[in-house]
Amino acid sequence: MSAFLLASCETGRQTISLDEAKQISLQFSDASFVPPPRSIKDLVPEFSIYSGDELLENCASKPHRSLEEISKMFENAPPKQTPNKHIALFKMAFDEMHNGNFSRSIQLNKMSLASLPSDWKGARGDGYAELSKCYAYVGDFKSAESALKEALYWYSQKKDNGVINQYQLYHAKGLMDQMKGNLNRAEQYFKEGATVLRGIP
Repeated sequence: MSAFLLASCETGRQTISLDEAKQISLQFSDASFVPPPRSIKDLVPEFSIYSGDELLENCASKPHRSLEEISKMFENAPPKQTPNKHIALFKMAFDEMHNGNFSRSIQLNKMSLASLPSDWKGARGDGYAELSKCYAYVGDFKSAESALKEALYWYSQKKDNGVINQYQLYHAKGLMDQMKGNLNRAEQYFKEGATVLRGIP
């Protein structure tokens, strides 16, 4: 029986004695630390760092999609699915935000909000929620909170807040906390938003 147990424990690997293991440990403890061949100081210059003028030029350049280009995407769509000016501007703002052009996205969001019919309360809430996210991305938390309050107000004017409206609020709140460094609270908001989306048929 004991022979069987010994045989079952064999791994086929070379083993060392306790004294040999102690000697190896001593060799490691006596060895001096050798730093890696590269350091963070000589790695950083390899990354692209844009100057203020370059960033300004990027924000002022032509949007990736024009109103005409977005309209052409829907030229064969039924009239009820054809985007109005505010929807096209909203799509452009969304596009710019996800390309990292936050200043231009803020401008387009404001243009979209300005062209909205006064009775489109839910769409106005969506616009302010997206605007809040853009401000959060650039670190303007005061403006982000102000836009979020506007989103809450316009959503509250609706008779029924849908799943997307609720998700927008959770996502905007989570993003603001994420950019502030409140990662635990941000995670909770994102989880709540994901839970809400599961309610979509």
